[in-house]
Formats: sequence, C-alpha cells, structure tokens
Amino acid sequence: MGSSDRAPIRYSRGHLAWFLALVGLSFATAAQAQQPAAFPIGYVPADKEAAADRPRPDQTRILGGDIAAEGAWPWQVGLVRADEPDVFYGQFCGGSLIASVWILTAAHCVYHEDERDFSLMAVQPGEMFVLAGTNYLENGEGELIEVAAIYAHPQYDPVAIDNDIALIRLAHAPSSANVGTIRLPSLAAEQRYAVAGTPAIVTGWGRLRDGQYPVELRQVEIVLFDRAECNQDAGGPDKPGVTVRGPITDNMICSGVAEGGKGSCSGDSGGPLLVELEDNTYVQVGVVSWGYTDDNAAGCDLEVAFSAYTRVARYQDWITQIIANQ
Repeated sequence: MGSSDRAPIRYSRGHLAWFLALVGLSFATAAQAQQPAAFPIGYVPADKEAAADRPRPDQTRILGGDIAAEGAWPWQVGLVRADEPDVFYGQFCGGSLIASVWILTAAHCVYHEDERDFSLMAVQPGEMFVLAGTNYLENGEGELIEVAAIYAHPQYDPVAIDNDIALIRLAHAPSSANVGTIRLPSLAAEQRYAVAGTPAIVTGWGRLRDGQYPVELRQVEIVLFDRAECNQDAGGPDKPGVTVRGPITDNMICSGVAEGGKGSCSGDSGGPLLVELEDNTYVQVGVVSWGYTDDNAAGCDLEVAFSAYTRVARYQDWITQIIANQ
C-alpha cells in the first residue's frame, strides 16, 4: 500500500441531532478537535432518507460488494431506534448473534452525546430494538426484539476508538427459523487462519458507492492486512502541517483491498468481519469499527485501502465473563 493523500476527519460538535450523535460520536473537546482522528463508520448522514436506495432498481454495491443471498448470513442483525416507526430509517448499526440472546456489536453504537455538555451517555435498552431473521430493512420483515441489557467494554476509548466492542442481551431469543449464531475465535485459532493475506467478508446495510443506503443486506470480500503495514501507510505527512497517525492497535484488525473502493462504510458499524474455514463454515474475527473520511456526510473514503475492525479474539475472556454472569 502506498502513501495516502487523505486525512481522517476531525470530530465535530453541536451540529448533530441525537441520532447522529448516537452513531457518530461527535464528542471531542475543542483541543481534541484540532488533532487528526479516525472517524467511526457507524455515522449515518441526516439525509439517509434522501439517499435511500428504495425508489429505483439497484445499480450499485456496498463499496464494491454484492447483494447478500437470503439466509446467507443468519447471524446478521440490525440495531434499530425504538422511536422510529420505519425500520429502514431507524437502523443505525449492525451486529451478530453469538448465542441465543447475545448480540456482539461496536461500543460506539451504544453511546450518544448529551447535547448540553457533549458528554457521552449510554444508550438505554428501551431506546433500541434488534432486528433479526431477515436481510431486508422493511417493516414486517424479520423480528424486532426488545433489548434487556447493554454492556460496553469498560476500557472503551472513544477518542482512539479502541476496545470498540459491546454486548447486547436480548429480552428473548429470536423465534425465527432464519437465524443462527456465529462462532468467535480464540487467540490461538486466530493465529492459524486470520493472518495477513487471508480473504475475509464483511456484511451490512451501510452506505453504497454512490452515497445511497440499501434496503437489502450487502456483502463484500476483502483481505486481512498486516497491522504494521497499515500504520506505516497512514503515518506519513498528508497535508501541509498535518500528520496522519495510524491508530491501528493490537486490539484491531486492518482489512480492505490494496486498490481501495471495497469494504465497510457508514451504517455498517458493529457488523461482522468473517473468515471462511476449510469446512466452508465461518468464524467472526472482527467487528466493524472505523474508517477514514474526508467528507462528514459521506462517512468513509472510497479511495482508502483499509479500515479498522475490533479484534474479537482479544476479547474472548471478557465476552465469556459477561455472558456467564448474567
């Protein structure tokens, strides 16, 4: 990967409504706003309605991907605002079913900003539903399930977007026959089949190449990159007086395609990054976390080769402990 000519967007304040704050985390202090920072992919533009891919036949793909076959990814869920009567407009993040009543997602999907002082506030269980058992963001499709509890990682760092992982406990297990769970890897297993160069798949309802948002679930095949290479690629001088830092920590996976234009984007946050095993089953190695952008409305840069995913194997103990104690 060569040197980049773009910078991560700076966090901004005051111009986002509750919904945008919930998925965009525009909470930086004035001092922090002067520093380059990565931008969470969960940010969804206010004009999602205008950008909806509803009125016309589909002509585009999620950053170079395809429409997912019905039932192909039975663990995929959508997080939906409880106060929005239309599922399409209410969906703001993704997630994956990892056990009968447990959803894995990104921590930045379960916080919103207090508009009075810009402090972070945890999303309450009654503020969202989980949509399961469907590939379509349409009223009447799938099953909307109430949320019983939300657990963000206690060391989540919203500035570095580190430890960006959360668990959601459902009020009850999905009743649909169209759901299934996805396996998570241990660190030992990850070292065997999630090395640099491994093909991977990311799924979600995030922004398409032309800026629209889809009703149908999308999928795209990308590649796992070497973490050090990604940091080197993001580390050089970008614009006069600005140095782009590469905050790809050991808690993250770097993935994309060398030519750019493929991967996750706005609205995909919290969704799964998958690796196919030799027996044609899948394991979830990452959670969609953040990417670079030059455009606050677009939410991702289509030319950037990679974006960051929370490294699931690093959190097996935390996930096991939360589930065991509930």
